[in-house]
Amino acid sequence: MPFSKKRTYEMLQLSWPILLGQMGHMLIGATNVFVAGRHSADMVAAIAIANSFSLLVYIFFLGFLMGISPVLSNKRGSGKDCGDCLLTCLVYAFAVSVAAILVLIATCSIVPFVGIEAKLVPLVQDYMFWFSWSYLGVYMYAAVREFLQAREDVMFVNMVALVAVAINLSLNFILVFGYAGLPAMGLNGLAVSTIMVRTLMMLIALLYASRFLKNKQFFDHSLIPEFIRVGFPTALAVFLEVAAFCGSTLLIARIDTFQTAAHNIVFTLASITYMVPLSIGAAAAVKVAHAHGESNNRRLKEYVSGALFLSILFMAAGALCFVLIPEHIMGIFTPDSRLIEIATPILFVAALFQIMDGAQVTLAGILRGLQITKPTFIACFIGYIILGIPCGALLAYRYHLGAVGIWIGLAVGLFAVTIILSAVLSKQLKRNTCGQAQ
Repeated sequence: MPFSKKRTYEMLQLSWPILLGQMGHMLIGATNVFVAGRHSADMVAAIAIANSFSLLVYIFFLGFLMGISPVLSNKRGSGKDCGDCLLTCLVYAFAVSVAAILVLIATCSIVPFVGIEAKLVPLVQDYMFWFSWSYLGVYMYAAVREFLQAREDVMFVNMVALVAVAINLSLNFILVFGYAGLPAMGLNGLAVSTIMVRTLMMLIALLYASRFLKNKQFFDHSLIPEFIRVGFPTALAVFLEVAAFCGSTLLIARIDTFQTAAHNIVFTLASITYMVPLSIGAAAAVKVAHAHGESNNRRLKEYVSGALFLSILFMAAGALCFVLIPEHIMGIFTPDSRLIEIATPILFVAALFQIMDGAQVTLAGILRGLQITKPTFIACFIGYIILGIPCGALLAYRYHLGAVGIWIGLAVGLFAVTIILSAVLSKQLKRNTCGQAQ
Protein backbone atom coordinates (compact mmCIF):
# COMPACT_ATOMS: atom_id res chain seq x y z
CA MET A 1 0.00 0.00 0.00
CA PRO A 2 1.50 3.40 -0.98
CA PHE A 3 2.62 5.69 1.85
CA SER A 4 2.68 9.47 1.51
CA LYS A 5 4.10 11.89 4.07
CA LYS A 6 1.88 14.61 2.61
CA ARG A 7 -1.34 12.60 3.06
CA THR A 8 -0.27 11.54 6.55
CA TYR A 9 0.33 15.16 7.49
CA GLU A 10 -3.08 16.12 6.07
CA MET A 11 -4.63 13.38 8.20
CA LEU A 12 -2.84 14.70 11.28
CA GLN A 13 -3.97 18.27 10.57
CA LEU A 14 -7.61 17.18 10.36
CA SER A 15 -7.57 14.79 13.31
CA TRP A 16 -5.99 16.83 16.10
CA PRO A 17 -8.79 19.44 16.32
CA ILE A 18 -11.26 16.54 16.39
CA LEU A 19 -9.24 15.13 19.30
CA LEU A 20 -9.62 18.43 21.18
CA GLY A 21 -13.39 18.19 20.70
CA GLN A 22 -13.43 14.60 21.97
CA MET A 23 -11.46 15.69 25.03
CA GLY A 24 -13.97 18.47 25.64
CA HIS A 25 -16.92 16.07 25.66
CA MET A 26 -15.09 13.69 28.00
CA LEU A 27 -14.10 16.47 30.38
CA ILE A 28 -17.65 17.84 30.56
CA GLY A 29 -18.70 14.47 31.98
CA ALA A 30 -15.67 14.45 34.27
CA THR A 31 -16.54 17.87 35.72
CA ASN A 32 -20.01 16.57 36.62
CA VAL A 33 -18.41 13.76 38.61
CA PHE A 34 -15.87 16.19 40.14
CA VAL A 35 -18.57 18.51 41.49
CA ALA A 36 -20.76 15.60 42.60
CA GLY A 37 -17.83 14.28 44.65
CA ARG A 38 -17.77 17.54 46.56
CA HIS A 39 -21.47 17.26 47.38
CA SER A 40 -22.11 13.72 48.60
CA ALA A 41 -21.37 10.04 48.03
CA ASP A 42 -25.03 9.50 47.12
CA MET A 43 -24.73 12.02 44.29
CA VAL A 44 -21.61 10.30 42.92
CA ALA A 45 -23.34 6.91 43.06
CA ALA A 46 -26.51 8.27 41.44
CA ILE A 47 -24.52 9.80 38.56
CA ALA A 48 -22.57 6.58 38.02
CA ILE A 49 -25.79 4.58 37.76
CA ALA A 50 -27.54 7.16 35.56
CA ASN A 51 -24.52 7.38 33.26
CA SER A 52 -24.54 3.62 32.75
CA PHE A 53 -27.94 4.06 31.08
CA SER A 54 -27.51 7.48 29.45
CA LEU A 55 -24.12 6.65 27.91
CA LEU A 56 -25.50 3.65 26.02
CA VAL A 57 -28.45 5.68 24.72
CA TYR A 58 -26.22 8.63 23.80
CA ILE A 59 -23.64 6.50 21.97
CA PHE A 60 -26.25 4.52 20.06
CA PHE A 61 -28.09 7.55 18.66
CA LEU A 62 -24.85 9.45 18.06
CA GLY A 63 -23.91 6.61 15.68
CA PHE A 64 -26.79 7.67 13.41
CA LEU A 65 -25.19 11.12 13.04
CA MET A 66 -21.76 9.67 12.27
CA GLY A 67 -23.03 8.87 8.78
CA ILE A 68 -23.37 12.57 7.88
CA SER A 69 -19.73 13.55 7.29
CA PRO A 70 -18.69 10.56 5.11
CA VAL A 71 -21.82 10.83 2.97
CA LEU A 72 -21.38 14.57 2.39
CA SER A 73 -17.61 14.29 1.94
CA ASN A 74 -18.12 11.61 -0.69
CA LYS A 75 -20.52 13.90 -2.55
CA ARG A 76 -18.00 16.76 -2.34
CA GLY A 77 -15.38 14.47 -3.84
CA SER A 78 -17.70 13.75 -6.75
CA GLY A 79 -18.14 17.48 -7.41
CA LYS A 80 -21.20 18.51 -5.35
CA ASP A 81 -20.62 21.43 -2.93
CA CYS A 82 -23.25 20.27 -0.33
CA GLY A 83 -23.39 23.76 1.20
CA ASP A 84 -27.18 23.57 0.87
CA CYS A 85 -27.41 20.39 2.97
CA LEU A 86 -27.14 21.92 6.47
CA LEU A 87 -30.91 22.24 6.94
CA THR A 88 -31.33 18.57 6.05
CA CYS A 89 -28.67 17.64 8.62
CA LEU A 90 -30.41 19.70 11.31
CA VAL A 91 -33.84 18.19 10.63
CA TYR A 92 -32.31 14.71 10.71
CA ALA A 93 -30.52 15.49 14.01
CA PHE A 94 -33.74 16.86 15.52
CA ALA A 95 -35.54 13.59 14.74
CA VAL A 96 -32.64 11.59 16.22
CA SER A 97 -32.62 13.73 19.38
CA VAL A 98 -36.39 13.30 19.91
CA ALA A 99 -35.99 9.52 19.64
CA ALA A 100 -33.07 9.56 22.09
CA ILE A 101 -34.98 11.70 24.61
CA LEU A 102 -38.00 9.39 24.51
CA VAL A 103 -35.83 6.28 24.93
CA LEU A 104 -33.94 7.66 27.95
CA ILE A 105 -37.14 8.87 29.62
CA ALA A 106 -38.70 5.45 29.06
CA THR A 107 -35.56 3.85 30.54
CA CYS A 108 -36.27 5.65 33.83
CA SER A 109 -38.94 3.03 34.53
CA ILE A 110 -36.28 0.30 34.61
CA VAL A 111 -34.24 1.93 37.40
CA PRO A 112 -36.23 0.49 40.37
CA PHE A 113 -35.60 -3.04 39.11
CA VAL A 114 -31.79 -3.01 38.72
CA GLY A 115 -31.08 -3.77 42.38
CA ILE A 116 -29.76 -0.42 43.61
CA GLU A 117 -30.42 1.09 47.03
CA ALA A 118 -33.97 2.41 47.37
CA LYS A 119 -32.79 5.90 48.38
CA LEU A 120 -30.90 6.25 45.08
CA VAL A 121 -33.84 5.35 42.82
CA PRO A 122 -35.59 8.77 42.79
CA LEU A 123 -32.24 10.57 42.47
CA VAL A 124 -31.28 8.52 39.42
CA GLN A 125 -34.71 8.85 37.80
CA ASP A 126 -34.87 12.63 38.30
CA TYR A 127 -31.35 13.10 36.94
CA MET A 128 -32.02 10.91 33.89
CA PHE A 129 -35.27 12.74 33.12
CA TRP A 130 -33.69 16.19 33.17
CA PHE A 131 -30.45 15.01 31.54
CA SER A 132 -32.38 13.55 28.58
CA TRP A 133 -33.32 17.07 27.45
CA SER A 134 -29.64 17.88 26.89
CA TYR A 135 -29.71 15.47 23.94
CA LEU A 136 -31.44 18.08 21.77
CA GLY A 137 -28.50 20.48 22.10
CA VAL A 138 -25.74 17.90 21.81
CA TYR A 139 -27.16 16.13 18.75
CA MET A 140 -27.91 19.37 16.92
CA TYR A 141 -24.37 20.50 17.73
CA ALA A 142 -23.06 17.13 16.48
CA ALA A 143 -24.97 17.56 13.21
CA VAL A 144 -23.34 20.95 12.60
CA ARG A 145 -19.95 19.49 13.52
CA GLU A 146 -20.41 16.58 11.10
CA PHE A 147 -21.53 18.97 8.34
CA LEU A 148 -18.47 21.17 8.85
CA GLN A 149 -16.24 18.12 9.23
CA ALA A 150 -17.30 16.99 5.76
CA ARG A 151 -15.97 20.34 4.54
CA GLU A 152 -12.79 19.84 6.63
CA ASP A 153 -13.65 22.90 8.72
CA VAL A 154 -13.01 21.44 12.16
CA MET A 155 -11.07 23.85 14.35
CA PHE A 156 -13.71 26.28 15.63
CA VAL A 157 -16.54 23.86 16.29
CA ASN A 158 -14.30 21.48 18.25
CA MET A 159 -12.76 24.30 20.27
CA VAL A 160 -16.31 25.15 21.35
CA ALA A 161 -16.50 21.78 23.14
CA LEU A 162 -13.20 22.44 24.91
CA VAL A 163 -14.23 25.92 26.11
CA ALA A 164 -17.57 24.49 27.26
CA VAL A 165 -15.73 22.50 29.94
CA ALA A 166 -14.94 25.64 31.96
CA ILE A 167 -18.48 26.96 31.54
CA ASN A 168 -19.93 23.63 32.67
CA LEU A 169 -17.71 23.52 35.76
CA SER A 170 -18.78 27.04 36.78
CA LEU A 171 -22.48 26.37 36.22
CA ASN A 172 -22.22 23.09 38.13
CA PHE A 173 -21.01 24.82 41.28
CA ILE A 174 -23.56 27.63 40.95
CA LEU A 175 -26.57 25.37 40.38
CA VAL A 176 -25.64 22.45 42.64
CA PHE A 177 -24.62 24.50 45.69
CA GLY A 178 -26.78 27.59 45.09
CA TYR A 179 -24.30 30.41 44.57
CA ALA A 180 -25.06 33.88 43.10
CA GLY A 181 -28.38 34.06 44.93
CA LEU A 182 -29.78 30.95 43.24
CA PRO A 183 -31.32 28.07 45.22
CA ALA A 184 -29.26 24.91 45.60
CA MET A 185 -30.58 22.32 43.14
CA GLY A 186 -28.36 19.42 44.19
CA LEU A 187 -28.16 16.56 41.70
CA ASN A 188 -30.64 18.13 39.28
CA GLY A 189 -28.34 21.14 39.06
CA LEU A 190 -25.82 18.98 37.21
CA ALA A 191 -28.45 17.98 34.65
CA VAL A 192 -29.67 21.55 34.18
CA SER A 193 -26.07 22.73 33.77
CA THR A 194 -25.52 20.11 31.06
CA ILE A 195 -28.70 21.22 29.26
CA MET A 196 -27.55 24.85 29.33
CA VAL A 197 -24.01 24.10 28.17
CA ARG A 198 -25.06 21.77 25.36
CA THR A 199 -27.68 24.26 24.18
CA LEU A 200 -25.04 27.00 24.19
CA MET A 201 -22.70 24.76 22.17
CA MET A 202 -25.48 24.20 19.64
CA LEU A 203 -26.24 27.93 19.33
CA ILE A 204 -22.58 28.89 18.87
CA ALA A 205 -22.08 26.15 16.28
CA LEU A 206 -25.23 27.28 14.42
CA LEU A 207 -24.06 30.89 14.50
CA TYR A 208 -20.70 29.87 13.05
CA ALA A 209 -22.37 27.83 10.31
CA SER A 210 -25.08 30.42 9.64
CA ARG A 211 -23.36 31.50 6.41
CA PHE A 212 -24.60 28.25 4.88
CA LEU A 213 -28.15 28.86 6.09
CA LYS A 214 -28.11 32.17 4.20
CA ASN A 215 -27.70 30.23 0.98
CA LYS A 216 -30.68 28.60 -0.68
CA GLN A 217 -31.58 25.78 1.69
CA PHE A 218 -34.04 23.00 1.11
CA PHE A 219 -34.84 19.72 2.76
CA ASP A 220 -33.23 16.99 0.65
CA HIS A 221 -35.18 13.90 1.71
CA SER A 222 -32.98 11.70 -0.50
CA LEU A 223 -30.06 12.23 1.90
CA ILE A 224 -31.89 10.76 4.91
CA PRO A 225 -31.81 7.12 3.68
CA GLU A 226 -28.10 7.54 2.94
CA PHE A 227 -27.42 8.92 6.44
CA ILE A 228 -29.33 6.00 7.95
CA ARG A 229 -27.69 3.41 5.69
CA VAL A 230 -24.24 4.47 6.92
CA GLY A 231 -25.27 5.53 10.42
CA PHE A 232 -27.49 2.67 11.62
CA PRO A 233 -24.85 -0.10 11.43
CA THR A 234 -22.37 2.37 12.94
CA ALA A 235 -24.81 2.98 15.81
CA LEU A 236 -25.13 -0.77 16.43
CA ALA A 237 -21.35 -1.25 16.30
CA VAL A 238 -20.47 1.52 18.76
CA PHE A 239 -23.32 0.38 21.02
CA LEU A 240 -21.92 -3.16 21.12
CA GLU A 241 -18.40 -1.92 21.84
CA VAL A 242 -19.49 0.33 24.71
CA ALA A 243 -21.88 -2.35 26.00
CA ALA A 244 -19.03 -4.87 26.05
CA PHE A 245 -16.86 -2.64 28.23
CA CYS A 246 -19.81 -1.71 30.46
CA GLY A 247 -20.66 -5.40 30.74
CA SER A 248 -17.08 -6.18 31.71
CA THR A 249 -17.43 -3.72 34.59
CA LEU A 250 -20.53 -5.56 35.84
CA LEU A 251 -18.76 -8.92 35.60
CA ILE A 252 -15.76 -7.66 37.55
CA ALA A 253 -18.02 -6.01 40.14
CA ARG A 254 -19.19 -9.52 41.09
CA ILE A 255 -15.63 -10.44 42.11
CA ASP A 256 -14.56 -7.79 44.66
CA THR A 257 -14.22 -4.07 45.24
CA PHE A 258 -10.45 -3.83 44.73
CA GLN A 259 -10.57 -5.58 41.36
CA THR A 260 -13.44 -3.31 40.30
CA ALA A 261 -11.49 -0.22 41.33
CA ALA A 262 -8.37 -1.50 39.53
CA HIS A 263 -10.44 -2.19 36.42
CA ASN A 264 -11.86 1.34 36.48
CA ILE A 265 -8.37 2.88 36.62
CA VAL A 266 -7.12 0.80 33.68
CA PHE A 267 -10.35 1.43 31.77
CA THR A 268 -9.87 5.17 32.24
CA LEU A 269 -6.29 4.97 30.95
CA ALA A 270 -7.31 2.86 27.96
CA SER A 271 -10.15 5.31 27.20
CA ILE A 272 -7.71 8.23 27.15
CA THR A 273 -5.37 6.58 24.64
CA TYR A 274 -8.38 5.35 22.61
CA MET A 275 -9.46 8.94 21.95
CA VAL A 276 -6.49 9.52 19.63
CA PRO A 277 -7.19 6.73 17.09
CA LEU A 278 -10.90 7.49 17.45
CA SER A 279 -10.19 11.02 16.22
CA ILE A 280 -7.90 9.73 13.47
CA GLY A 281 -10.67 7.36 12.40
CA ALA A 282 -13.13 10.27 12.17
CA ALA A 283 -10.64 12.22 10.04
CA ALA A 284 -10.00 9.13 7.90
CA ALA A 285 -13.74 8.76 7.24
CA VAL A 286 -13.80 12.27 5.74
CA LYS A 287 -10.57 12.02 3.73
CA VAL A 288 -11.27 8.53 2.40
CA ALA A 289 -14.86 9.46 1.49
CA HIS A 290 -13.63 12.48 -0.47
CA ALA A 291 -11.00 10.45 -2.35
CA HIS A 292 -13.58 7.73 -2.99
CA GLY A 293 -15.97 10.33 -4.41
CA GLU A 294 -13.18 11.50 -6.74
CA SER A 295 -12.50 7.86 -7.73
CA ASN A 296 -8.85 8.55 -6.84
CA ASN A 297 -7.77 5.11 -5.66
CA ARG A 298 -4.11 6.00 -5.11
CA ARG A 299 -4.93 8.95 -2.86
CA LEU A 300 -7.48 6.80 -1.04
CA LYS A 301 -4.82 4.19 -0.28
CA GLU A 302 -2.40 6.89 0.86
CA TYR A 303 -4.98 8.18 3.34
CA VAL A 304 -5.59 4.62 4.55
CA SER A 305 -1.90 3.93 5.14
CA GLY A 306 -1.40 7.36 6.74
CA ALA A 307 -4.29 6.92 9.16
CA LEU A 308 -3.18 3.42 10.19
CA PHE A 309 0.42 4.60 10.59
CA LEU A 310 -0.56 7.44 12.93
CA SER A 311 -2.89 5.25 15.02
CA ILE A 312 -0.45 2.36 15.36
CA LEU A 313 2.47 4.68 16.14
CA PHE A 314 0.61 6.44 18.95
CA MET A 315 -0.88 3.27 20.44
CA ALA A 316 2.53 1.54 20.35
CA ALA A 317 3.95 4.47 22.34
CA GLY A 318 1.05 4.18 24.78
CA ALA A 319 1.62 0.44 25.15
CA LEU A 320 5.29 1.01 25.94
CA CYS A 321 4.37 3.48 28.68
CA PHE A 322 1.88 1.01 30.16
CA VAL A 323 4.55 -1.70 30.26
CA LEU A 324 7.58 0.35 31.34
CA ILE A 325 6.14 2.73 33.94
CA PRO A 326 2.83 1.27 35.17
CA GLU A 327 3.30 2.36 38.81
CA HIS A 328 3.98 5.97 37.83
CA ILE A 329 0.96 6.13 35.54
CA MET A 330 -1.45 4.57 38.03
CA GLY A 331 0.01 6.67 40.83
CA ILE A 332 -1.74 9.64 39.20
CA PHE A 333 -5.07 8.04 40.12
CA THR A 334 -4.34 6.35 43.44
CA PRO A 335 -1.62 6.18 46.12
CA ASP A 336 -2.89 2.76 47.29
CA SER A 337 -0.03 0.29 46.72
CA ARG A 338 -2.34 -2.73 46.91
CA LEU A 339 -4.62 -1.27 44.26
CA ILE A 340 -1.64 -0.52 42.01
CA GLU A 341 -0.39 -4.09 42.48
CA ILE A 342 -3.77 -5.50 41.41
CA ALA A 343 -4.07 -3.10 38.48
CA THR A 344 -0.57 -3.69 37.06
CA PRO A 345 -1.26 -7.06 35.35
CA ILE A 346 -4.55 -5.67 33.99
CA LEU A 347 -2.65 -2.71 32.55
CA PHE A 348 -0.19 -5.15 30.97
CA VAL A 349 -3.06 -6.89 29.14
CA ALA A 350 -4.36 -3.47 28.05
CA ALA A 351 -0.88 -2.70 26.70
CA LEU A 352 -0.96 -5.86 24.60
CA PHE A 353 -4.13 -4.85 22.78
CA GLN A 354 -3.39 -1.13 22.37
CA ILE A 355 -2.26 -1.48 18.77
CA MET A 356 -5.26 -3.68 17.91
CA ASP A 357 -7.61 -1.23 19.62
CA GLY A 358 -6.19 1.68 17.64
CA ALA A 359 -6.22 -0.26 14.39
CA GLN A 360 -9.82 -1.45 14.70
CA VAL A 361 -11.34 1.98 15.39
CA THR A 362 -9.29 3.50 12.55
CA LEU A 363 -10.34 0.70 10.19
CA ALA A 364 -13.97 1.33 11.19
CA GLY A 365 -13.53 5.00 10.26
CA ILE A 366 -11.93 4.11 6.91
CA LEU A 367 -14.77 1.71 6.07
CA ARG A 368 -17.29 4.38 7.12
CA GLY A 369 -15.63 6.67 4.59
CA LEU A 370 -16.20 3.98 1.97
CA GLN A 371 -19.80 3.75 3.25
CA ILE A 372 -19.25 0.12 4.24
CA THR A 373 -20.58 -0.16 7.79
CA LYS A 374 -22.50 -3.44 8.09
CA PRO A 375 -19.26 -5.49 8.36
CA THR A 376 -18.20 -3.30 11.31
CA PHE A 377 -21.38 -4.21 13.19
CA ILE A 378 -20.95 -7.91 12.33
CA ALA A 379 -17.30 -7.80 13.42
CA CYS A 380 -18.22 -6.17 16.74
CA PHE A 381 -20.96 -8.73 17.35
CA ILE A 382 -18.59 -11.64 16.68
CA GLY A 383 -15.65 -10.07 18.50
CA TYR A 384 -17.38 -8.84 21.65
CA ILE A 385 -20.60 -10.81 22.08
CA ILE A 386 -19.63 -14.23 20.69
CA LEU A 387 -15.91 -14.28 21.62
CA GLY A 388 -14.82 -11.50 23.97
CA ILE A 389 -17.33 -11.47 26.84
CA PRO A 390 -17.85 -15.28 27.02
CA CYS A 391 -14.08 -15.88 26.87
CA GLY A 392 -13.47 -13.29 29.57
CA ALA A 393 -16.18 -14.69 31.83
CA LEU A 394 -14.77 -18.21 31.41
CA LEU A 395 -11.25 -17.11 32.33
CA ALA A 396 -12.47 -14.94 35.21
CA TYR A 397 -14.79 -17.44 36.89
CA ARG A 398 -13.83 -20.92 35.69
CA TYR A 399 -10.06 -20.39 35.76
CA HIS A 400 -10.11 -17.78 38.55
CA LEU A 401 -8.15 -15.11 36.68
CA GLY A 402 -10.48 -12.36 37.90
CA ALA A 403 -10.31 -8.99 36.20
CA VAL A 404 -7.24 -10.07 34.20
CA GLY A 405 -9.35 -12.83 32.63
CA ILE A 406 -12.06 -10.34 31.64
CA TRP A 407 -9.45 -8.12 29.98
CA ILE A 408 -7.92 -11.08 28.14
CA GLY A 409 -11.42 -11.75 26.79
CA LEU A 410 -11.67 -8.12 25.63
CA ALA A 411 -8.27 -8.48 23.96
CA VAL A 412 -9.48 -11.59 22.11
CA GLY A 413 -12.55 -9.65 20.96
CA LEU A 414 -10.50 -6.68 19.74
CA PHE A 415 -8.12 -9.00 17.90
CA ALA A 416 -11.05 -10.66 16.11
CA VAL A 417 -12.62 -7.30 15.17
CA THR A 418 -9.29 -6.05 13.75
CA ILE A 419 -8.75 -9.19 11.66
CA ILE A 420 -12.27 -9.07 10.21
CA LEU A 421 -12.15 -5.36 9.38
CA SER A 422 -8.67 -5.73 7.85
CA ALA A 423 -9.94 -8.49 5.59
CA VAL A 424 -12.99 -6.43 4.55
CA LEU A 425 -10.85 -3.38 3.77
CA SER A 426 -8.27 -5.42 1.84
CA LYS A 427 -11.02 -6.97 -0.29
CA GLN A 428 -12.57 -3.56 -0.98
CA LEU A 429 -9.27 -1.95 -1.96
CA LYS A 430 -8.59 -4.81 -4.38
CA ARG A 431 -12.06 -4.39 -5.82
CA ASN A 432 -11.44 -0.65 -6.31
CA THR A 433 -8.14 -1.37 -8.04
CA CYS A 434 -9.72 -3.92 -10.38
CA GLY A 435 -12.57 -1.52 -11.12
CA GLN A 436 -10.19 1.24 -12.13
CA ALA A 437 -8.09 -1.14 -14.22
CA GLN A 438 -11.17 -2.09 -16.21
